[in-house]
Amino acid sequence: MDSDFPHESFYKTDYKEITRLPFPEEARFLYKSASFPDQFGDYTSVFVVQTSQEIYNRLMNHLPAIGFTESNRDNRLSPETQAALTTTKYKIARAFISAEEIGKSYYVAFLDNHRTLLLRRVSW
Repeated sequence: MDSDFPHESFYKTDYKEITRLPFPEEARFLYKSASFPDQFGDYTSVFVVQTSQEIYNRLMNHLPAIGFTESNRDNRLSPETQAALTTTKYKIARAFISAEEIGKSYYVAFLDNHRTLLLRRVSW
C-alpha cells in the first residue's frame, strides 16, 4: 500500500541509513510503505525509487564497499518486498543484503530497467 504517511523525508532518512549516501535529488518515489513502530521503535519500511542510470550504477558499485553482499534468494522475498515489486513492471536484476548492525537488516534490489531501486529496512 502506497501511503502519504510517513512523509517522504522518513524514507529519505532510511535511504541514507541503508546506503550511507544522501537521497539523490533527481530520484522520485514510485512506492512507499512502512509499519508502525512497536514499543521499542522497531519497524519495517519498503520503498521503490526511480533515479538516473548513473546513480543506479554508482550505488551498485558502492554497496559491496560498505559491507553488503549479493543475494541470490529472490525466490524467498518477504511479503513486503513482493508487494512493492508488484507495483512495478520490472524484475530484480541484482540484489544485495546487509545485517551489519544487531537488530537491523537492509535489502537493496536493482530492477532490470537500470533506473529503479527497491529498498527495505527491517529492525527488531
